[in-house]
Amino acid sequence: FTAAARHLLGARGFTDEPADVDPWLTDWRGRYRGRALGLASPSTTDEVSTLVRLCAAHRVPIVPQGGNTSMVGGATPDGHGRALVLSLRRMNRLRRLDPLAGLAVAEAGVVLSNLHDAAHEAGMRFPLSLGARGSATIGGLVSTNAGGIQVLRHGTMRALVQGLEAVLPDGSVLDQLAAFASRSRKRNGRAGRRSNTTFRCPWPPCPTSWCRRRKRCSGAFPVLMPAVSAISATATSIFMSALPQEPSRSAGSQRPARRSAASSMI
Repeated sequence: FTAAARHLLGARGFTDEPADVDPWLTDWRGRYRGRALGLASPSTTDEVSTLVRLCAAHRVPIVPQGGNTSMVGGATPDGHGRALVLSLRRMNRLRRLDPLAGLAVAEAGVVLSNLHDAAHEAGMRFPLSLGARGSATIGGLVSTNAGGIQVLRHGTMRALVQGLEAVLPDGSVLDQLAAFASRSRKRNGRAGRRSNTTFRCPWPPCPTSWCRRRKRCSGAFPVLMPAVSAISATATSIFMSALPQEPSRSAGSQRPARRSAASSMI
């Protein structure tokens, strides 16, 4: 199995050297420690799919691991040494950021703080945040349905997920990255390894107190206001150019006397 995994993923994608595997065998608090056949670090969804098929053929258990920030030992292998640690840290690309739609597509290994920075640069905001944002990854946050410090306002991670791409236990790829409504989600009891996720990224809060009190712009002010200002200036210039020009008068000319209201009614 190890020879086939090394051939599939290469030197960067698989290792069974004790010095390289050892840091991934202990949980965040150091309370749990296990053993593993090796450490696999695929970089694409296709590599994850092929590796899962290989593990199924050899009946090798898989322990998925993101940022390894769990406090309950769920990402730590047991002590038998027959499992494979599957780290998704190399799948760290942001596939898409769409400010107008308020959506972001991120791979499972994207660190939460990197998603925050990218969303901020695009004029958006990803609301979920927690203390381990500098090491926690998107895949782990989705699989544990993380809450964070703004959970009461924006909900858990489940409320922010709009689409998923996951590798199922038989190695097939479930592709539902397109944004979909929560009512269309079905539970079939099949666990999967998340490889890509579509998130809802709302606009930042509006800086004007008028909008905050009345909730009129839904936080869209920073993104839409430059476009609104440009449209208003263009419309004003077109309107002014269409007005009839008042004829010029000489210095000695006098303006006609204003008719009284009574004479205008006769």
